[in-house]
Amino acid sequence: MERAIVNKLKQRSTIISGPDGNPLAVLSLSERNRLCRHFRLSPREVELHSLEAGIVPLRYLKNIGTLGIEGQQRLLSSKVAVVGLGGLGGLLVELLARAGVGGMLIVDGDRFVEDNLNRQILLPEKGLNLVKARLAEQRVREINSAIEVERWEGFVTEENALHLLSSLNVVCDALDNIGYRLMLQSTCEQLNIPLVHGAVAGFSGQVTSIFPGDASLSIIYGGKGITIEQGVEVQEGNLPGTVGMVASLQAQEVIKILTGKGAALRKKLLVIDTERGEMRHINL
Repeated sequence: MERAIVNKLKQRSTIISGPDGNPLAVLSLSERNRLCRHFRLSPREVELHSLEAGIVPLRYLKNIGTLGIEGQQRLLSSKVAVVGLGGLGGLLVELLARAGVGGMLIVDGDRFVEDNLNRQILLPEKGLNLVKARLAEQRVREINSAIEVERWEGFVTEENALHLLSSLNVVCDALDNIGYRLMLQSTCEQLNIPLVHGAVAGFSGQVTSIFPGDASLSIIYGGKGITIEQGVEVQEGNLPGTVGMVASLQAQEVIKILTGKGAALRKKLLVIDTERGEMRHINL
């Protein structure tokens, strides 16, 4: 069957000029869907076969100049969790789906409320009081039908964290509670999974990537003895532009970790101050 799929892929693909000017075989969405029906395979399976054969699904063409075919294949073969579906998490889900991360676990037990409208990309006015995880799953399926998405309509706790977050390649921290962030770091440490952290307050934001053994959040927030549940975002709020920048930087960290391209912000906290137009690194 493998050979039959490759032969069909070659027949259905189109040759164009690639990012480097050389001929490149691409597969359109409509042709992919025809192959799904013909071989009774999922969209993700067909796209993986396509990339393995050196044929780029046309939807990912603008990724290839940076990530290469192998990098795109790694994204599509990976599974990422986004924990928290507020301003950061909602945009992270959007960006990772468009990039082509093939498996996604989306986690949140909340419903949308009116003061979410200023920054949460998943939320239209008619979505008020709807479950965040359901709208996020719907959005992923609308954006990219090749993604295998799971949702958890609840919160990550010490009781369920190890089970819920196993078999992942990266976890994204889009939470707004320091205690839960630290618990997430501890769980990822036990599971040997990188954690990409982001936080926002007013004009400012921060991003770092935490690998097993780093304990970066304990350095930032002070470890288990901390009694403050939330930071200055309670007073300063969350501006949509700051949320967009931090979520975008988190998405780039995920992509770098999964593809091996570039250098992740490991043991470095990237701090963004948009009020002053400044960005700086703090060594952890």
